[in-house]
Amino acid sequence: MGSKSFLVVANSSASPERVWELLADATSWPRWSRVPAARYKREGEPAPHGVGAIRDFGAGPVHSFEEVILFDPPRHFAYQLLSGLPIDGYCADVQLIPVGSGTRIEWAGTFDARPGFLGSFWKFVLARILIRGLANSLSKAAESSES
Repeated sequence: MGSKSFLVVANSSASPERVWELLADATSWPRWSRVPAARYKREGEPAPHGVGAIRDFGAGPVHSFEEVILFDPPRHFAYQLLSGLPIDGYCADVQLIPVGSGTRIEWAGTFDARPGFLGSFWKFVLARILIRGLANSLSKAAESSES
């Protein structure tokens, strides 16, 4: 197993506070992303979005469960995957950096590919498809809700 990491960057004209509102609230994700459904399996501290929250993303038989491990509004958010993808040790770290009146979204991730699965393939899927799509959708949703 090899450790893999990636960094996805998106820029938004929306304020970090507005981007944060959408990022932190898992139940908003189906409105601005391709995530079909989201709910809290357990609330965190501060409730409901904070540290210790377990977020359930998915519908039908396909779900991923993530636990919030860092919650520092409105700039820094991190979570770890508990289950749902064929990778181990996935952790994501999202930083919202003020740039003028807008925000630079830096979404970094690390994981270990499970034996029998191609690490480079999962890096591509996570970085280029899933996370890049989330970061770009988050940026656009925050912009449209501020105007």
